[in-house]
Amino acid sequence: MKLAYRPLQKALPLSENAPMVLVLEDPVFYRDTVSMLLSQMDGCEGDFFLSENNKELKLSRTAQIVLQPFLLELNQRKVLSKLYENLNEVASGPGLIAETQEMKSYLARYLLRLTTESTEHLDFNLDLNVKDILAAANVRFSQDGGVLEQLVAYARLCRGFLGLPLLILVGIASYFTKEEMQAFYKEMAYEKVRLLQIERFCPVKAAEELFYVIDDDLCEIRCDFDREMV
Repeated sequence: MKLAYRPLQKALPLSENAPMVLVLEDPVFYRDTVSMLLSQMDGCEGDFFLSENNKELKLSRTAQIVLQPFLLELNQRKVLSKLYENLNEVASGPGLIAETQEMKSYLARYLLRLTTESTEHLDFNLDLNVKDILAAANVRFSQDGGVLEQLVAYARLCRGFLGLPLLILVGIASYFTKEEMQAFYKEMAYEKVRLLQIERFCPVKAAEELFYVIDDDLCEIRCDFDREMV
């Protein structure tokens, strides 16, 4: 997978084992780049071109962007819907099907008993759905843990539940130590998440990440990959 950006001379290689760090030292260029990314993430046309095996990919359907790691929402509607579908399959599988049926029968008996205690004429649905029960019980992903743990969980959900292989991180190196970034990269490689970091300043190299640095004069001053890689 590679990402081309019209103002850059080279396309950025995006692999599962080598995070790509794009450093834009000029604040205006940095701001405009992030703004353009956000626009294309909303489905608008722009100057970024994502492709894999010479096939163009829509950025909004392939990537997720993180601007603020303190405000990550793990329990998005799409994610919860996918979670409930997965759990419903588990509940209907050979390991739990007997208990699922027993639970539904008990709940039906309970509702019948409860409604007969009322002086009102009541109806209820006997065709109980596991997904509805999960929603009623507010089953969701835990938001416990530190910022790094939440970021790892968020990336895992984007990859596993939303099918988004690319995670774009803006200014993320400012929040974590070298050792924390090493741990994060290791988790992302395990989850097969491709990473693109966009930074204002060049961070300390933590692992096998590649750097592409554009200085204040918009000149290329560092490139850790060659054309054969893209």
